[in-house]
Amino acid sequence: TKYRVAGSLENSDKIMMDLKSNAVVFIIHNRDSKPVGYQRRYVSKFAKPKTKTSLGFTRDFVMAFPNKGDIVVCEGPFTALSAWHYGFYALCTFGCNFTNNQFNAIMALAEKYNRKILFGKDSDAAGEKTAKSFKGRLILNGLDCRNLVPEEGKDLNDSWQAGKGFR
Repeated sequence: TKYRVAGSLENSDKIMMDLKSNAVVFIIHNRDSKPVGYQRRYVSKFAKPKTKTSLGFTRDFVMAFPNKGDIVVCEGPFTALSAWHYGFYALCTFGCNFTNNQFNAIMALAEKYNRKILFGKDSDAAGEKTAKSFKGRLILNGLDCRNLVPEEGKDLNDSWQAGKGFR
């Protein structure tokens, strides 16, 4: 399948477009900037399933969209990209659960850049459960975490697309 770059030059190594299957493809890199997998997110609202991940890829990585603001942890890459548009250093965990390696990577980035950690959870039961678990682990590590709540929709991406913000 042929891909072409979509989005800004800053993220061109992470975001591609699969024209054949009508999907945005997020390329996942390890800490050495080597590609380790991808997640295809189908554009059609009728797509089932709405994602397809490369064979053998484990969710043990975070996808980063670096920016100047505090760190925002998000479930999906579209939500993380929206957080980046708001000016945050956005991270995607590829789902509402997170692994120990993902948590450790988030902590390392917060320490490295001396930034607060915020949670851009989805406004659903899974997002609420994950936010509670994530906050609990941060508190055990002596840190606080606040939620970013979208002004419209169920996540930051919905709000950004609607031209709204967060609180």
